[in-house]
Amino acid sequence: MIRAVLLALGLPALLAAQRPALPDADRAHLAESFRIAAAVGDSVWPGWGVVPFEVVLVTADHEFLVRPARTPRDFEPLGFDSLLGGDVWMRARTFAPDLLATFPAFGMPPTVIVGQPEATGKSPAEWVISVLHEHFHQLQMGDSDYASAAARLDLAGDDQSGMWMLNWPFPYDSAAVRTAYDTLSLVLAGAVSAIGTEAFSPRVAPVPLALANLIGTLSPAAQRYFWLQVWQEGVSRYVELRVAEAAGAAYTDLAWRLRVAIVRELTQPDLAGRRRGSFYALGAGLALVLDVTDPEWRVRYRAKKFAPLF
Repeated sequence: MIRAVLLALGLPALLAAQRPALPDADRAHLAESFRIAAAVGDSVWPGWGVVPFEVVLVTADHEFLVRPARTPRDFEPLGFDSLLGGDVWMRARTFAPDLLATFPAFGMPPTVIVGQPEATGKSPAEWVISVLHEHFHQLQMGDSDYASAAARLDLAGDDQSGMWMLNWPFPYDSAAVRTAYDTLSLVLAGAVSAIGTEAFSPRVAPVPLALANLIGTLSPAAQRYFWLQVWQEGVSRYVELRVAEAAGAAYTDLAWRLRVAIVRELTQPDLAGRRRGSFYALGAGLALVLDVTDPEWRVRYRAKKFAPLF
């Protein structure tokens, strides 16, 4: 009798109304990332369009799993979202609200875990494109040989968590390494700045030698870590720029700012200060140069994981 009364009073609707929902603004931003991926993903990188685009949006109190690639555990279903083109699930927050990362949080394939724009310190447009940077990591990590290729680098030691990719002891503070890095960064900045002009050929000419000199200062293990970061983070920064360039007029200014930021970081090298973050702009710069000097470089990219790009 009590249940019948509660049902008559509309309790199910009341409970549904009280259930947390994906915030409208975040829902729109995610939908924009998905839209851009579908519109330009394969033109930016052939084959990218078939990669599952599973995202966890982290808010202050909850996590919303969008377009899951598998049946999730510990999440409550919220139903199909036509704007997002997939199911949405929810649970109490477990991840940091400022996270912007991609990893196998629920097993493979990996998941993009991202906080709201204000929590990550990005404007909505920057956030939309940054999510696509993370989506490219899903392409990289989604290959069946990714884990075995990473293991062959022999850099993990006893670390089974994968954190070695972030904190491996690269010789950032070595004077010889910093000098060689600075030289490469500066000549690369000149080459990237000259793309599309007559000055490109003379400016790109010193890049291979400067790169070889930097590699010559590194131990074999440090060389492997260098190319891992260039392959993984540097190329993802390059893809971020290419996506913004292809995304349409609304992203023209952002694309310009992303390119300017790459050149600025290259012209102001700070290996000891930026540490691993230095590889983002350096790798992006190398990829931009390769688009001109070796347009087929992307063909071998996934087949030869973590291999030298030059």
